[in-house]
Amino acid sequence: MIRVRDGSCEVDLYDESRMLVATRELTQGDVVLLVSGGHGFRMLEDTTLLEVKQGASSLSPFQRLIASSVQEGRVRFEVLRLSAAGTLSTEGWHPRRAGRRPGSG
Repeated sequence: MIRVRDGSCEVDLYDESRMLVATRELTQGDVVLLVSGGHGFRMLEDTTLLEVKQGASSLSPFQRLIASSVQEGRVRFEVLRLSAAGTLSTEGWHPRRAGRRPGSG
C-alpha cells in the first residue's frame, strides 16, 4: 500500500505482461494498493509517499531508483516501523554502499 502524504504524482499501472492498464493522478491522502503487475511513478511536485509493508523485504526496482536518488541527495527517505506492541518509530534510511557490509561502519 502506498499513500500520498503530501504533494501529487502520477502512477502507471501495468498487468503481468507489462501492458499499461491505467494512469492515475494521486494527490494528498490518496492510497494505491499494489497487488500484482507493475507500477511506475512520476512526481508532479515535491511529494512524500508512505509505503506500508509487512515483515522483511528486499528493495524493488522502484526502491532501488529511490536509493540512488537518496545517495545523490535529491530525495530524503525515512522508514517508519510499527512494532507488534503498536509503537511507531522513525529512522532515516541510507542505501548501503557497494562493497560495504552491514555493521562495517
